[in-house]
Amino acid sequence: MNELNFTASLTVVGIEKIQLLENISRLGSITDAAKEMGISYRTAWNSIQIMNCSSFGPIIETAAGGKRGGSAILTPIAQKILLQYQTVISEHKNFIQKINEANNLIRRPLMKTSARNQFLGSVKKIKKGAVNSEVELLINGGDYIVASITNESVARLNIKKNIEVWAIIKASWVILSNEENITLSARNHFTGTIDQIKKGAVNSEVVLKLKSGNYIVATVTNESIKVLKLKKGLSASAFVKASHVILGVNS
Repeated sequence: MNELNFTASLTVVGIEKIQLLENISRLGSITDAAKEMGISYRTAWNSIQIMNCSSFGPIIETAAGGKRGGSAILTPIAQKILLQYQTVISEHKNFIQKINEANNLIRRPLMKTSARNQFLGSVKKIKKGAVNSEVELLINGGDYIVASITNESVARLNIKKNIEVWAIIKASWVILSNEENITLSARNHFTGTIDQIKKGAVNSEVVLKLKSGNYIVATVTNESIKVLKLKKGLSASAFVKASHVILGVNS
């Protein structure tokens, strides 16, 4: 028999007998296999006889003698049935895991705020000071964001390494420059290309596409747009003070 029908094999062997096959394969003894399952030798032997009389032919082969009173091994067809079952179970577990991961993603609440910049990241470092702590996040794409919040906030939000945290930055807190190599005291420095400029009556919204693929939005005056000669496609830098980064966690 070249092809082994899985449904047919389970009809003969039965899910409840798979563990018996697994134990015999591992222990090499019907007695030990039955003992580990908590069933009698007679019950195990009856199950083996039913399987051995199936259309698949012998499932278990036994040999008398030896210190332990004999041995038992799986025939090639039994090994194939067992391997097929284990493969199906493994694939089923992977499928369930993917479903759970998808459900967790779907159930993940989206944080709604008026801030234009919201980044979901993982806490990589927490540097505690006398009053404030510096929390470093790694967000999608490989960018890092550093926030300075009080130690009380760290405790209240239960912020710890490797948990998911939202970094929220108001567009008005983002400082833009048309020079990439400028040095400021701001802890967060992002470089990229201006992707869009939305002009208003007084202020403009500048969307900067970072090298990582993330976007950060800044609100600047139209006068600053003119002075800095900002336009789409121009390289620019965005700076954000660590104290201007708000952290939030999903409840």
